[in-house]
Amino acid sequence: MERKTILIITLSMICTIIFLGFSFLIKDTQLIWYQTRLFGLLSYFFLVITILIGELRVITIDKSRITVFKYHKPIAIFSTILIALHFISAIFDNFKWGASLTFLQYLGTQNIRKLGFKNWKSIHYFSYVSFIFAYIHSINLGTDIKHSLFSPVLSVFFHLTFAVIISILLARILFGIKLFSEQSEIALAVLLFLILIIGSIGIMQKYQNTTQKYDEISLKISEIQQQNIEYEQNNHNLSSEILKLKNQNELISNG
Repeated sequence: MERKTILIITLSMICTIIFLGFSFLIKDTQLIWYQTRLFGLLSYFFLVITILIGELRVITIDKSRITVFKYHKPIAIFSTILIALHFISAIFDNFKWGASLTFLQYLGTQNIRKLGFKNWKSIHYFSYVSFIFAYIHSINLGTDIKHSLFSPVLSVFFHLTFAVIISILLARILFGIKLFSEQSEIALAVLLFLILIIGSIGIMQKYQNTTQKYDEISLKISEIQQQNIEYEQNNHNLSSEILKLKNQNELISNG
């Protein structure tokens, strides 16, 4: 084994031990929650970069003009490490998530099935599965997407990257079945899918917002109706008290 390889393995083991020890020390504090969120955001970002570079390498006909392809493998390895760190942090977390979430909830869905992969090609396709689960996990459990100061920007980023990657993947499928071969056709297909997906997401969000507003209005109407019922009941009780006092006064006057 080469000296460089031994050095890398040794440093990796030392960093792993330090990370595990640090995570154990802060597992009951708010720091573990911040650590989990940080690695979650970073892992999603680098996973997006990994898939984008991989997809562009596949659908680009003239690959010699794009030098970024050489960074695909190291970025992919780095994103895998970040995903592992995010997952480990979530397991150690006794402050927020780890104290209440089950294993499937860590992934953000209840429909996970055990996957087996036997060769590099299948492992490569697993990056798309990982991205989809990361997207589902992020929009369902991501604190920074829902409740943080940066949630408006992060929400747009997550939805946009999802739309871009799915659009490129669909164009790649069409390219794979030889539906077209020109670079301009590939770019046009990506753009078309991107418009359709973003439009669909926009329509779904509009529908959700409309449904939410309708539910809020219905709830307010129900509250107003309940208040009216209470007011009518109070008026009825008050009228009964007034009538009772009136009858008592009449009895006193007649007596």
